[in-house]
Amino acid sequence: NISELKKKSKTLRQKTPVILLSLSGFGLSKISKHLRDEGYTEVLSLDGGFEAWKQAGLPVKKT
Repeated sequence: NISELKKKSKTLRQKTPVILLSLSGFGLSKISKHLRDEGYTEVLSLDGGFEAWKQAGLPVKKT
């Protein structure tokens, strides 16, 4: 959600790496562009999203 991101991005340092993640991996380009426009230099997206993470057998913790 871009409006939530705008609020939270004010608390992050611009040189801190930001990793974007969604359920499917789609729709992150607008958020990535917004962060870069705000001066963030290391904006990364997880290819395939959370589903790809799970399919790769990487750890998942339910909270």
